[in-house]
Amino acid sequence: MPNLNMYLHAIVNQTYITCPKEKYTYQGLTFTFGNTVIDMEDRWLIPCTHKLFAPASSEQMAAVEEIIGYELPEDFREFLQMTNGAQLYVAPLGWKPSWSQRENFIEYLIYSSEELITLNRTLLQDFRIMLGKDPDFQEIHKLNYLAFCDAHDGNYLAILLEGPFRGMIFYLDKEYLFRPYSEIEADFYYIVTQSFGRWMRLVADTKGTGGFGEQRN
Repeated sequence: MPNLNMYLHAIVNQTYITCPKEKYTYQGLTFTFGNTVIDMEDRWLIPCTHKLFAPASSEQMAAVEEIIGYELPEDFREFLQMTNGAQLYVAPLGWKPSWSQRENFIEYLIYSSEELITLNRTLLQDFRIMLGKDPDFQEIHKLNYLAFCDAHDGNYLAILLEGPFRGMIFYLDKEYLFRPYSEIEADFYYIVTQSFGRWMRLVADTKGTGGFGEQRN
């Protein structure tokens, strides 16, 4: 199993979001971050911080499992035992719409155990409202994934909770109405990586820019 503590330590010791110039424009970054963007030869750097929290208790994790109807994958459980949610790669916003309540940009907002319960209950309710009368979905009363990270604009990263690919991380696109993951309909959801531990390594290795895979842009 990947060393989560090592990858989390590597992430929180990174003081810049590193944005390759072949993927990001200066104008696009300064629109979000203002004049904090640093111009390097082959990349842009954005100063950032990170926020961790007290570990989740066994009771808190058991409550999540009871609500979603599945056991948490071992590596995600290990993460919650280190920090009950996290805010990774936090940077001041250079501009924000008047309706926004958020003072900072947060690249990876990983939900706490309490937030996981609220969010995933809401996604199940939304799925049932939108697709519950479809004959293909009438008998589905729980989702086979756990949305665990805000992927911006109403999308999420999710962990698959059953089947041969249990533990896999995929991009939960709101356009597909939060339907369960299915190998038959696998094209609906983009696969980011094969486990939460590998996802943490991907985030650490890409210095904040690779955690959403190709869906980021």
